[in-house]
Amino acid sequence: MEALKVKYEQNKAEVLSHLDVNSDLLDVMTRHGLIDISDWVKFKNVAEARERNATLMKTLVERRTDHAYPLFIQSLRDVGQHTVADLLTDIGERLASSHNPTNESGGQRDVTTQTCAQLKYT
Repeated sequence: MEALKVKYEQNKAEVLSHLDVNSDLLDVMTRHGLIDISDWVKFKNVAEARERNATLMKTLVERRTDHAYPLFIQSLRDVGQHTVADLLTDIGERLASSHNPTNESGGQRDVTTQTCAQLKYT
């Protein structure tokens, strides 16, 4: 879970604004064994969305189980929250670097083909 903690800290504001801790996500996470029914109820009972998002992320980061990180990413993808999944993986870094398309010599480079190829094989 150290990888999740690092990615979360790097992109905390964006993750908290894009994450949607809804019933669908909680159901998928329960099926994957990431949370149990008491967690489901706890998260659902947090009224404010940003606080609910922060509570979920804090819980996941603190659990520190090896299988939780990939299962959480898969859960996000299963419910269509690809932006958050990308922010919490290396894909987010690749996309961010593609917004600054210069090579080491300072010249422009074609990132469209490179980024598409990276995403296709990731």
